[in-house]
Amino acid sequence: MPDTTGHEFIQSSLIFNKKGNIDSKVQIEIVENILKKIEMATQDTISSEVPMLFSSLVKALRGLDYKQLSSVYRNAKVSHSIKYLIDAIPLVQTAAAMEILKEMMNNFDINIKEADVFFTSLAFINHPSSDMFSVLAPLLENNPMPKLMLGVSALVNNYCKMNSNCISESGVQNVVQNIEFQLGSACRTTKEEEKNAVLVALKALGNSGHMINSESILQRCYTEENDMEIRVAAIEAWRHTSCDYDRSHLLAAFQDENQDTEIRIAAYLAAMTCPTSEIIDVINSHLISEGVNQVTSFVWTHITNIQESAAPGKQFIQEFISEELLQNKFKNEALKFSRNFETSLFRGDLNVGTAIESNVIFSSKSILPRSAMLNLTFDLFGESINFFEVGGRINGFESVIEHFFGPKGYYPDETVQTIISTLRKQQNNGEDSFEGLAEKKTDEPEGSYYLRMFGNEVSYDRFHGFKDLIKPDLLSNPFSLLMELVNNGHIDYTKSYQIIDNELMFPTATGLPLKLKLDGTATLVLKSSGNFNVRSLDNVNIEGKIYPSAAVMIDSSMSVDTPLIQSGMKMVSTLHTSTYLEGKLRIDGAKIVDMALNIPKDKMEIINFDTEFFQMEDDDLIKEDPVNTIVDNTCTQDTLGIAICKEITYITPDHQSSEVCLSDLVTAKLYIKKLDTHTGYLLQYIHEANQIYFMFDTPASKESRNIAFSLQFMENQLIYDLVTPIKSIKGEAEIEWEAMNKRLMINNIIDGKPYNLQGEIYTTVNNQLHTEFKITSNEEVIFDTSITGHFAIDKYFNSELDIKYSFMNNIKNSIKHSSFFSKEASSDMSKYILHSELKSSQFSNLNLELDWQIDMTSQHFDNQLTVQYGPTVSSVKILYEANEKYGELFRNIKFELNSGEHRYYQAVNLNYESAANLSGMMQFDILIKDFIDISHSASIETKKLEKEHYTLQMTQQMKTKSTVKDIVIGGSFIDKSSPGTIKIDILGLFKDDQNEIKYRSTISANNDIAGADFNLEHNDSIYFATVQGTQTSIILESNILQHILLNAEITPSGETRAFNLLAEWNKDVDPTAVLLINGEFSKNLIKAGFKYSMSEAFILVKRVDTGLELEASWSPDEKVVAKVIYSLDNVKSLTIIVNTPFKGYETQMLDIMFSLLKYNVKASFSATWRKSNFFLFTLDTKVQHGLHSNMIKSKINFTSTFENFALLSLSLDHEMDSSSVLTDVNGKWNGQEMNGRIEFKAFETAAEFSAAFISPFTKDVKIDMKCNLDHQNLSLILKGQYGLLNSNISIKGYKSNNNNLTIILTVDTPYQSIPKIFSNINYRFDGIKNEFVVDSTIDDKKYMILINVSKEITDLSLNITGDLRLITPFSHPITITYYYKQDDKTFISNFETTRFWSTNGSFKGNIEGKIISGNDMHFSIKMASQDFDFVSEMNHSFQNKHLNSNLALTINEERIALEAKGIINENYGIAKIHIGMVSTNQELDDVKLEIDHSNDEIRQLSKISLQKGIRKVQLLHRLSFIDFYNFDNTLEINDWYKLNNKQSFDDAKFSHEVKYDWGPKTIQGNLMLGHQIDEKNRDLDFYLFLKTPWTFNKIIQTHYEDNGKNYKSITVFEYEPKKKIELSNVCICDPNFCSLKSSLTTPFWKPMHIEFNYKFTPENDVTITLEHGNTSTKIQVSGTIQSGYLDVQANLQASYIKLPLKVRAHYNLNGIEKFAQFGIKTDKWYGIQGQYYASDFKNFKGTVTAELPFQGAENLEISTEYFITNRPYKVHIVLKRNDDIYKIDGMLSEKEFKVDFIMNENTAVFHSSWRIETFTGKLDIEFISPISSVDSINTSIIYNLNEKNMSIKLKKGTKEISMTGRMEGQNITIEGVTSFIGWEVLNASIIVADTEFDITASKNEEKFINNWEKSY
Repeated sequence: MPDTTGHEFIQSSLIFNKKGNIDSKVQIEIVENILKKIEMATQDTISSEVPMLFSSLVKALRGLDYKQLSSVYRNAKVSHSIKYLIDAIPLVQTAAAMEILKEMMNNFDINIKEADVFFTSLAFINHPSSDMFSVLAPLLENNPMPKLMLGVSALVNNYCKMNSNCISESGVQNVVQNIEFQLGSACRTTKEEEKNAVLVALKALGNSGHMINSESILQRCYTEENDMEIRVAAIEAWRHTSCDYDRSHLLAAFQDENQDTEIRIAAYLAAMTCPTSEIIDVINSHLISEGVNQVTSFVWTHITNIQESAAPGKQFIQEFISEELLQNKFKNEALKFSRNFETSLFRGDLNVGTAIESNVIFSSKSILPRSAMLNLTFDLFGESINFFEVGGRINGFESVIEHFFGPKGYYPDETVQTIISTLRKQQNNGEDSFEGLAEKKTDEPEGSYYLRMFGNEVSYDRFHGFKDLIKPDLLSNPFSLLMELVNNGHIDYTKSYQIIDNELMFPTATGLPLKLKLDGTATLVLKSSGNFNVRSLDNVNIEGKIYPSAAVMIDSSMSVDTPLIQSGMKMVSTLHTSTYLEGKLRIDGAKIVDMALNIPKDKMEIINFDTEFFQMEDDDLIKEDPVNTIVDNTCTQDTLGIAICKEITYITPDHQSSEVCLSDLVTAKLYIKKLDTHTGYLLQYIHEANQIYFMFDTPASKESRNIAFSLQFMENQLIYDLVTPIKSIKGEAEIEWEAMNKRLMINNIIDGKPYNLQGEIYTTVNNQLHTEFKITSNEEVIFDTSITGHFAIDKYFNSELDIKYSFMNNIKNSIKHSSFFSKEASSDMSKYILHSELKSSQFSNLNLELDWQIDMTSQHFDNQLTVQYGPTVSSVKILYEANEKYGELFRNIKFELNSGEHRYYQAVNLNYESAANLSGMMQFDILIKDFIDISHSASIETKKLEKEHYTLQMTQQMKTKSTVKDIVIGGSFIDKSSPGTIKIDILGLFKDDQNEIKYRSTISANNDIAGADFNLEHNDSIYFATVQGTQTSIILESNILQHILLNAEITPSGETRAFNLLAEWNKDVDPTAVLLINGEFSKNLIKAGFKYSMSEAFILVKRVDTGLELEASWSPDEKVVAKVIYSLDNVKSLTIIVNTPFKGYETQMLDIMFSLLKYNVKASFSATWRKSNFFLFTLDTKVQHGLHSNMIKSKINFTSTFENFALLSLSLDHEMDSSSVLTDVNGKWNGQEMNGRIEFKAFETAAEFSAAFISPFTKDVKIDMKCNLDHQNLSLILKGQYGLLNSNISIKGYKSNNNNLTIILTVDTPYQSIPKIFSNINYRFDGIKNEFVVDSTIDDKKYMILINVSKEITDLSLNITGDLRLITPFSHPITITYYYKQDDKTFISNFETTRFWSTNGSFKGNIEGKIISGNDMHFSIKMASQDFDFVSEMNHSFQNKHLNSNLALTINEERIALEAKGIINENYGIAKIHIGMVSTNQELDDVKLEIDHSNDEIRQLSKISLQKGIRKVQLLHRLSFIDFYNFDNTLEINDWYKLNNKQSFDDAKFSHEVKYDWGPKTIQGNLMLGHQIDEKNRDLDFYLFLKTPWTFNKIIQTHYEDNGKNYKSITVFEYEPKKKIELSNVCICDPNFCSLKSSLTTPFWKPMHIEFNYKFTPENDVTITLEHGNTSTKIQVSGTIQSGYLDVQANLQASYIKLPLKVRAHYNLNGIEKFAQFGIKTDKWYGIQGQYYASDFKNFKGTVTAELPFQGAENLEISTEYFITNRPYKVHIVLKRNDDIYKIDGMLSEKEFKVDFIMNENTAVFHSSWRIETFTGKLDIEFISPISSVDSINTSIIYNLNEKNMSIKLKKGTKEISMTGRMEGQNITIEGVTSFIGWEVLNASIIVADTEFDITASKNEEKFINNWEKSY
């Protein structure tokens, strides 16, 4: 095709090869220019473009040849860029670069470590060239380096993966031969160095995967007496070789039990690198007899893990592994035996996976594992990548363990030794002791370790001893650099890396290649200079510079190349850091720290990340700036003159996400910048004997940051100086410290201004304290204070404190505090007094004064408390008195609280006679000014009037300014029960201003009857409920919602059993609302009646002598009557007559009769339907039976209303004797006659047969046959007539004396489909030769067959010859000749025939065979003609249970070959056969058939797999066969088709299941028959299930059971999902229980259910359920009645009433806790219940709750709880009415009384405490108001009769009254303080004389009673 563009196009494959032509001179210039740019960019630190330049350098070097590279190398040696050239040369990956590398090594430009890195990198070159090996091969000739051998051998492996014929190339051969040369003749070594060289060579040979002269050498290496590690490595050298290499010697080594376990396991693993079914069979066979458990454990775990592995590369091996091989017959404990570990995961949907595998190998000579490995493999997109494998081998560590844990070790206890010995204990030897574990002990442990990457071994090393294990050269480079820095003070380190360099090209559908490229490089630079002297951490002298920097570049692109243009996208990402550290550090012990950190630059870059986008067009790159970017630029605040800043630029993320992804990032910078002009930071610390100096500064900064601090110590003196940018302080301090005198003096100069502080503290021995402090400045007093005080602890506690202070020479203020506390106690009285006050001259409103006095005795408590806070005075008084008289307890408690204008008063009186007789009263008054004024009183009284007769009365009155509210609660409990009887009356009363509720209940019971009456009166409404029951009856009546009545009675015993149930639910309104069910059962009669509202029904079943009579009626004039009449005599009969009132169906009848009398059988079957005969069938048969004759006569008549079957009659007469048969048949079909006759006669040499039949449906039929037969002649004539048509058939035959036979056949019919035939058949035989001739004419056409056969037989042979001639009118004459010869073991058969489809040519055949035995046979078949050639050869061998058979077929040029191999073990029932077929015909090629069969006595498993290419058919057959009745047979095809046939049978159950699955579709059928019959019980079950994908599942289940008393049957037919027809019947009746259930459920009728249950013991329970569609009624009554216990429940549920009705009565008086309950539930529960607990009535707990349908009193609850056994006495009373809650909590102790009143959310607290002694006392009373408008009240009363004084304090809210009084002689003085205006101060005096007294009183110094005298 012409090209108008001038380009040359060539036709090629879709595999693209990139080609380019670049001028070499230009390329050298490019390289040198790149090196110059690199040198300029790396002067002090590296710039961000260095990685890009280094990547360009590597690419440019790849285009240079050896001469060009040499020139570049020579020029670069004199420059700084030589470092980058040295780093780049190993990455070039060309032969020329490797030549240069050799020169570098010779010139010592690179050291050994760098060379090792290069040699290791050879393993990662994926596409090497062949000329590389020519360069590398000479390096392997003389003592090659280990890394070199491993790297080059891995390079060979990578090259041979692309070039399968690589071993024929000279370069590769030289490499392999040089490696093989290291092995010698058999890997023999005498020195450690030779051993290392051999091991590395074996590892390298395993890397290469190819051998030239080393196959036999390797066999000798592991079979001869070499070191064990060498032997194992020699076997592992086969790991990469192809499967074409012979591995039979490895299998032999595995099977040799004399070999070491390590050798055998290694040989097994090497053989399994190429697994086949033959190898698996050998392994399986050998494991059966294997005696070494180490080997069997490893092999079994390895094969088991393969079978369970998900790794794709192991799936084909799983087909070879049998289930027998997977059976765990071996020991495989992980700590004792060698084993394989594997775990894998593969996701088929993602085509990715991973596998982790490990081998742990033990040796019989060690308790420790000898070797181990760990392998990680990834499966990505159809390719398996062996990511890495690490492993190692150890020896001689037993001595280390013995050194620590042996008998003479550090830890000689036998525990560890025993544990290890147990782990490795074996059955037949004692190798477990430390002394006998190894053949020889090594002085030090030794071992080796290796690393493989991507399948190639890249590192291998050995160690001998612990010192060798930790080699100095293994130290990391950072540590080496640090040592170099310390020693030399100078570092110039530069290293460049190529992180990734990968380029992929993919063909596309357009024909253009898609190129993906990823390039990554990195450069690290570390430079330093200066003096680094570090002797220790406390002796450091460093001064210098350190410049670390690094840069990373990732270059990625995607493009499409064409001959004309290149187009694509490119992205370049760089990461750069450049920092520095410059300064000095000096440390001299703990005396001097001198540090300087210089900051010469204004900006230091920490991290700089940048991404650039380009568009590629031809050779141009067009930069693309991203759009929609956001810039985030922030810095921290100024910190010491610097700030840390960040600059981030990113593309606007998706609006749905606020997070920035890494892919959105464009640039990111993190740097430090200077904000000031400072040059660095200085820090000094100097510590001398009595002086400390610290300094920090930023020299040359605009802002001062100088901080200096000095401290100097002297005797009793401290001098300090502090300088900061904010403040400067300079001063001295002096301290004097003596026992009684402490003095402090401080002189400061703060910012130039003096400040002085002076302070003294004086103490004395008599607890006196005086302190003075003064702060002055320039003789001006700033603060002056003095503190004076004392305290004393003797009989009393007394303290005083006086504080005086002033600020800035102002007036002095004072704070005074004093406190006093005393305690006086005698034998019967205690008294406590507390007085405390705090006063401030400056803040008088904070003054506080407190007086508290408590007087108490054993029966008296008086508490008085007065508190004044500022102007407010409050007081609390509490009084408690207790007395006991004549066994009665009296308690009196008073509490009074006064505070301002608020008052609270509470009093409680309690009189306790006994637990049954208790009375009490409580009163409280609350006055809160302008808010509340409440007076409340309550009383409670309980009495025991007589035995078991208790009453309770509670009253409550609450008064406010406008209302008075009374509540009365009462009740009584009367128990008149006696032994054997129960009678309990409970009465209750609740009354308030709106409601009056009276409750009465009576519960009675005896042995015969039990009942309960409940009555409730609410205002004008009366409600009642009555329950009464006996053992056979129950009555329930109630009018709570509706007037309902339930009466149930049953007669459970006697000849006649009966039940009766009556239910009325609206008796007063609707008399028809009634349900009546009754029934009667006897031996011969069953009656049942049902009435519901206006509907009723009646059922009667009566047994009579001749059957049953049934009657069912549902109205007086509508009924159904049925009669069942039966007879079981000689004449069996059954007659069913049904009469109904339905029109057209008045009478139905069914009559069945059957009789057998001697030889006469009679039967009739008739049915009458809708007043007419539906059908009639009669049968009358007589049989006469004789010795040589018999006779049968039978008549059948059938009449019906069916069309065409109105009348049918048939008669049969049959007679037979020894030589004749005569049968006549006569009948009529709807009036038309039918006749037939059959006659047969037999004579000595002849027989005759005739048959005739006449009917209205066909023409007349007649058949005659005559037959004569003697010794020489045969004659048979058959004539047939059908209407007017006649047919004849004749056969004649003649036999001569010389064994010749002639037969003549003639056929003549009028039918065209049957030809006319004349045939003459002759047969001759003379003892050797047989001749057979057939000469026939068929419809005037000639047919002839001629056959000649000769046979000769000797003792050892058989010869047969013959020929055949066939002449037909439709083909050419056919001639066939045949020859057969057979001796003892061979046979030959030849034949030849003319071709009947042609006139020329013949068809020849040859068959030969050799049969040595039934297990060894060989056959060949050859057939040929002019256009056909066929050859077949078959060989069959079955030896030692192994089958080996093959068959080859050649048809013309097509060839088919079949091969069958396998194992057949009849003893174990195992057969494993693999059949494969290959052919030149693609349709028949690559066909595999695998048969795996195993069986035992009852189980058989067969697996058949047929595979053609990737198409596969798998057939699995399982059979478990016990006998004909018990088996399980399953056939599966490709896990898609599955047929299961399962059957089981035992004495009680027969089940059969057939299931056919194909994919998700299933056809399933299940049949189950079960029975269980004994003398008393019968159980029958029938189950039939059918499931198909095109219809709904069909299920029929029937269950029947009875025991002679209980009868149950249920039948369910499910014909669609959730559509069932179910019929169930249950009847149970015995002396304790009676039940009748019947139900019919269909999807098209309303369900019908009837259920009646009556249970007598252990509790009475009656349940009746009636359901019809949506209408249902259920009545249930149950209960238990015992002495002191009753629990009865009655439930009524009906669809015609809105809510179900439930009634329950329950009480239990037997325990300590008494309980009674009565409830009725409609919409909710209504009722009342009570319970109490009283052990001795000194501790009582009781609750009464009620839920009522009355407005305002729906929920009531009263609970009382008190404990008066021991003090403190406690009482808790709760009254709840709906949401209102009233609680009273009281507590009384010897010195305290407290009552809490809770009214809903408001709580009032009355608290009183007292202390009463003989002459002194104190009472505190406190009332806490629950509302803000009522003030709380506190009262405190204190008196002292000895001193004749008394004080009273009352506080109400903010108002307070405080009164004190004293008596001196005859004068009484009273003083008081109040909060009331005009009455602030009160004074009074009373002078008492013998006959008169004088009173004077004043308020606020104003007298309002002046010298008022009174005589008496």
